Amino acid sequence: HLMEFDGVLAHEAVEANFYKYQPFLRRAVVEFVRQHKPAMVRWDGGKEKEFWVAFVNLPRVHRLRELKAENIGQLTSFSGTVTRTSEVRPE
Repeated sequence: HLMEFDGVLAHEAVEANFYKYQPFLRRAVVEFVRQHKPAMVRWDGGKEKEFWVAFVNLPRVHRLRELKAENIGQLTSFSGTVTRTSEVRPE
C-alpha cells in the first residue's frame, strides 16, 4: 500500500535507505500498537515486546548473482534456486 500512497517515499525511505530508517519504522509500529492495542505492548512478565516491520512484493526482484556491495543497507528482494545444502557445524 505504501507504493500506491507515495512511490518516492517507498523507494527512498524503504528500499534505498532501509538500514537508516528501520529503527524509526519499528518505533512507529510500537507507538501504533500502544495506541490501538496497549495490552499487546508488554509480555506477561512486564517486559516490553519487540516489533519488526516486514515488506512483501517489492517491485524489483534481483537474481542472487546480481547482489553487489552497493545493496548493503538497502531492502532487497532476490530470487534464486537452491542446488545444494549442507549442515553447518561449529568448529
